[in-house]
Amino acid sequence: MTSDDLRKKIWRNSISNYLRMALRMVLGFLTIRLLFPKDFLGMHSGLTDEEFGFYSLLWGIFGYGILMDFGFGLVAQKKVAELSVHKDWKQLSQVLSTIFFFYIISAAVIIGFVLLSSHQLIGMINVTPENRESFRQILVLFLCFVGLSFPIGISIEILYGQQRIALANNLASAAAVVNYGLFIAAMHYHWGLKNIFIISLTTSLVPSLLGGYLGLRFMPEVKIRPKYFSWNVLRGSMRFSAYAYIGIVTSVIMMQTDKLIIATAITTAAVTIYQLGAKVADIFYSFTLQLPETISPAAAHLHAKGDRTALQRLLVDGTRFNVMVATPLYLLCALFMEGLMRLLNKNQPVSLDTFWTGQVLLLWGYSTIITHSISKKIFMMCGHEKRLVQLSVAEALANLVISVTLVLIFKNVVCVAIGSLIPALVIGWFYLWPWAAQDAGVNRRGLARKVLLQNLSAGVPLLVFGLICRWVPLLDFRDNTLVFILEGALGCAVAALSLWRWGLAETEREKVSEKVTQRFDRFFKKTPA
Repeated sequence: MTSDDLRKKIWRNSISNYLRMALRMVLGFLTIRLLFPKDFLGMHSGLTDEEFGFYSLLWGIFGYGILMDFGFGLVAQKKVAELSVHKDWKQLSQVLSTIFFFYIISAAVIIGFVLLSSHQLIGMINVTPENRESFRQILVLFLCFVGLSFPIGISIEILYGQQRIALANNLASAAAVVNYGLFIAAMHYHWGLKNIFIISLTTSLVPSLLGGYLGLRFMPEVKIRPKYFSWNVLRGSMRFSAYAYIGIVTSVIMMQTDKLIIATAITTAAVTIYQLGAKVADIFYSFTLQLPETISPAAAHLHAKGDRTALQRLLVDGTRFNVMVATPLYLLCALFMEGLMRLLNKNQPVSLDTFWTGQVLLLWGYSTIITHSISKKIFMMCGHEKRLVQLSVAEALANLVISVTLVLIFKNVVCVAIGSLIPALVIGWFYLWPWAAQDAGVNRRGLARKVLLQNLSAGVPLLVFGLICRWVPLLDFRDNTLVFILEGALGCAVAALSLWRWGLAETEREKVSEKVTQRFDRFFKKTPA
């Protein structure tokens, strides 16, 4: 695969990521409205309060299931990308077989534990007596699915390692549409909560099974067989997987402990103040992580080829284009923060603490996108996992210590957000940024000129537009949803035009125009007169 082919795959996969995310957000919103116990008129139209709470609780637990991955998913992705370059199908068969059957053993342990302790587990949840047995059955079903999701889920890592992320996204998107259609039928015909879970779990497993079948068809020489399981391969993979796992744990600590700190140091009610502010930052962060998700397998591929020049270009161009997406989105979220919060909060007033929590966490996300997102993906796949883990652990510990210290002193939720921001700024700008500059073959200022200056300049028109909307009383959007939507749409148009004129180089604009023209020509040629 040439560098040009790889670049095309990165763009195709990134666009696919954005489309899948947009679909997931729309269907997620519609699904919650479908299942929510009361509609906007206050009438019962979905699950009961207890059923909806149990549904939300189990899927919340599933988020922690990533800790059972032990980092081997990233190992599979890395090895597929690397060994495919050298066509070392025998070793790849050993690696994938070893990881798959290790996950089978792990799944058997999880399922055995669940079957033996389901009564005790359901007893830990405050459930009404009439729902206890049905909820226990659902809990068993769900946790067994969690166990099975690891060996089956390796198929998605295979597709990622093959640079076929778009295919994985297409399978997942099709399953999401089918899932929503079946949810509508389940609610209409009152199939019950258990069948709703069966629908969710089935539509989650089928894309993985189909993806595994297709992934192995693209590598017919690779076989997953018990005879290829090797303890030596497992031990050899554990060094990288251990570092990857520690990185996952530190990310969970940084993302999940803030609410616990607030609940214990202030009050549980204060978590609501923090949660609304964090929601805007979460949406921003989710949008801007789609390009970095495609970088890891590409970096592993180039590292295996020993193409240092292409890796440098991937680092610089990847960071630049990610900042190009992040900068206008950051400005839109920061300038229209109150409008976004009121939209999320059903037009309820936004407190000052919530507003500043959102601004601090948004700045944390923007800085992290610049300094962490692309560079860490590349460094992890290029043999620097030990140093990365050291920095991640240092950042997580500093996050925890500063957050706890500030909240104990000031008893304010904004302090917890500041506790996340400070370590990210220090680690990002004083450690990761110089490291990225060194790998790119330039100094810190040189890297800033390559990836920041042009994007920040392109953001000036949007900044001016947003400040006018905030300062001119006639254009105040904070108490008017319609005005907020109209000004937000205009802001998006200003951002798009600015990026086209000042964010992209002339040669890049020419390439985009040429691609669009070619697509239109093909479309009209295929369309009958």
